[in-house]
Amino acid sequence: MNKPGKLENLLLEMCQMKLDIMGIAETFWDGSDVFEATLPNSRLKYKVLYSGGDKKRKGVALVLRGVAAETIQSFQMVSERIIRVKIRAKHVDLIVIQTYAPTSDVAQADVEEFHHQIDDVVKAQKKYQDCLIIMGDFNSKVGDKRKPI
Repeated sequence: MNKPGKLENLLLEMCQMKLDIMGIAETFWDGSDVFEATLPNSRLKYKVLYSGGDKKRKGVALVLRGVAAETIQSFQMVSERIIRVKIRAKHVDLIVIQTYAPTSDVAQADVEEFHHQIDDVVKAQKKYQDCLIIMGDFNSKVGDKRKPI
């Protein structure tokens, strides 16, 4: 996402696929921010919420459009790997958590911290009757054998 034209490509894909919410992992954006974006020759407005590190590594983002973007009640930049947004909906509110889990080559303490952060965000929502959606890149591996190259 850190190269010219990448955000526009993403918005175009969202428009063509008629998506109102999209999560992104590995944005490579630094800092945290919220901004609006539009496609050329379009009246649709997209709201981009992102949380990144200080070295243009990692990073997560949520891109919302239409009613989803207009009904954001709150959001939380938990870390450069977790972002949460609460969206007002008709019957129950939506809590969307976008993640980017550490890979197995990082320190175990970093992996455990990531899992604790997710647990904390989820536990904070359990007292409400909201619909919880957790999505993202969990860098999971299945099995214990490596496939030969």
